Amino acid sequence: MPPLKRVWDYSNVVGEALSLAAAGYRRTSNNHRMVTRVDRPDWKEHMAREHSPWDAKRGTDDGPRWVRCLGDGAADHYRRVYSMDSIEGVPEPIFKLVPGSNWDTCGYIEVTQ
Repeated sequence: MPPLKRVWDYSNVVGEALSLAAAGYRRTSNNHRMVTRVDRPDWKEHMAREHSPWDAKRGTDDGPRWVRCLGDGAADHYRRVYSMDSIEGVPEPIFKLVPGSNWDTCGYIEVTQ
């Protein structure tokens, strides 16, 4: 089943952009006008496991240490590489108002619908 297409409210461009930002979405691709959010509460642990899957067996701290080294860029890296929650083709007037992902420390935000 194809994903549902979002219906955009062009009469409320600022409201749409604020709604995306409040849900944790950040601009991740200008070329595709894509916004992405951190999609899980344990995102740092998930990223550490994906980076260093051998940690659990060896008892090392490679994965978590790598995430700490990313510092403020950790959330940006997660959004661009690991997140599965992206919206592609956001209309340009709305897209321009959504904050960029670079060095944005916004992590997981619980979204209720």
